Amino acid sequence: RKPQDRSPLESFQLDPRQVQHMSPHVLSGAVASAGSNRHRGETLWRAYSDRALSVQERLTVHDLRVMLKGYADASVRDSALFRKLMASRLWRSDKQATPRDLASIAVNLAKLGFVDRETFSEIGSAVVDRIEAMDAMDLASVANAFSRAGCCEHELMTALKAEFQSRAKSRSKELTPAVMTLTLNAFAVCGHHEPSFWKPLLDDVVLKQLPEYTLTQAALVANAIGRCGESMPEARSALETFAEHWVQSGTLDMHFETAASSSSDSTKAPENLAYLANTYARLRLSSNSELNEAFATTSMRQLSQFTAWQLALLCGALVHLPSQGQKACITLIAQEVFSDVLKDCSLGHLALLTSAFGYARASLTSPVAASLTKHTCSLAASARAALAQPHRGGDHRTLTSGSLGSLLDGAVHLLSPSQCLQVLAALRPLTMDLVEKGNLRASALYSVFSAHAHLGLRDLELFEALAPVGVSILEENEGSLRSERLFTALGMLGVTPGHLGKSLDKALLVKAPSLSLAESTQALLAASSLEFRDISANTVEALISAAKESISSSSSASASGRELARL
Repeated sequence: RKPQDRSPLESFQLDPRQVQHMSPHVLSGAVASAGSNRHRGETLWRAYSDRALSVQERLTVHDLRVMLKGYADASVRDSALFRKLMASRLWRSDKQATPRDLASIAVNLAKLGFVDRETFSEIGSAVVDRIEAMDAMDLASVANAFSRAGCCEHELMTALKAEFQSRAKSRSKELTPAVMTLTLNAFAVCGHHEPSFWKPLLDDVVLKQLPEYTLTQAALVANAIGRCGESMPEARSALETFAEHWVQSGTLDMHFETAASSSSDSTKAPENLAYLANTYARLRLSSNSELNEAFATTSMRQLSQFTAWQLALLCGALVHLPSQGQKACITLIAQEVFSDVLKDCSLGHLALLTSAFGYARASLTSPVAASLTKHTCSLAASARAALAQPHRGGDHRTLTSGSLGSLLDGAVHLLSPSQCLQVLAALRPLTMDLVEKGNLRASALYSVFSAHAHLGLRDLELFEALAPVGVSILEENEGSLRSERLFTALGMLGVTPGHLGKSLDKALLVKAPSLSLAESTQALLAASSLEFRDISANTVEALISAAKESISSSSSASASGRELARL
């Protein structure tokens, strides 16, 4: 509010001149009020911090709790102040400190990104001592705070697991959707994926209360289950139950309709839908065609509400969730909304979007294709600069390499040859950097060769640099990983750099019996184009046998003219 619209109390609380005379209780109230109203004046918060230090010895744990919440609400990260306040260990001497005070302190420190291991250890030990008397929501909040702070190995997490398991049996009504959402996400993030912990909570609590969960809560629970991945097969049945409930109740549509009428929820609906679709796609739960259709049709009605990253996540998921509306939704995104979000897309977003557009055979208008080319070239330069930074770890390099392959596959489908050449030229230095750092993934390697083959571009220097990577990938995967695609590209280019040809010969010999007619005939044509260099007679014979078997099988009785022409 403007100064003339403030109450006398609010004016007093926001006056730096008055702050220096405030008592601890009044100061904590003023900080909380300023935080809840998102006041960010540097002078004001400096005055609060100075006064907090001057009255530090008179602060109670409750004062500290209220004050930290104000700093967290306003996102004011005064690490120097927090360090001094935490060093006093007020909870040791304050007999009036409650478990809720401790829980709130941990939560707000985590929100502020202030992680002091000793502080969290002491709070955790204090919570363990009072765990049975604490409210379930406070316990869930503490678990969430410790997971955000990365304190996942503390004894508290073990004690919390036992306490939640106990309450699931005897006090399950306390474990509300809000409690379970925080709890399951905390343990998922911390890597506690033991079926013995998850199964009772899912079966005896979550699934029995399923109609009470909002879609936002369900999306967070589903995401937590998704984090457990293959380590918990029981999760699949829980998500299948979720899917049946949403389909029968029409939850996805109702959630969007409700969110559309609420300004506070309107941004959450697309995010929830994108996360849910991503979870089901990631766990390969694609058998519920009605849910897949609901993801596509519900999204199509609300596409204008999605941000760039939400559209990228949605498109990346829809590719793996077949339905009648799947390709229609992806095509609509490409033709109607992609141009509006293009400028906000990262390299990873573009990789997911363009790959999906290619899958759906969607097309772009000439102006959008030109903008995509320009933006991709700009992002490639930025990615290379980021890759050179010493603090960038392996995860970033792996993500960049994965994006590289998908981007090239999409560019081949969406862009003109001249635009593809621009993109290849922009991505070449990044590709070489990834090779040098040993972080070029198999998918990127295949895509680089395929894109060059598509354009008929023979970059021998690049190919020689890629050859050792290809040999290593083929050997690590026992010579079977998509070797036919790589060999086909080399045949189109008429090159077998380094020892890559000999490695591919071994790989194709292993994989030949499982190749389709199209794959086997493409490989044979590539071998012919290479004049059978580095390809043994045994491999050629295996490829011919695979082609003959495909032609004679009942499922491939009508081979296409193109495949027969290759043969």
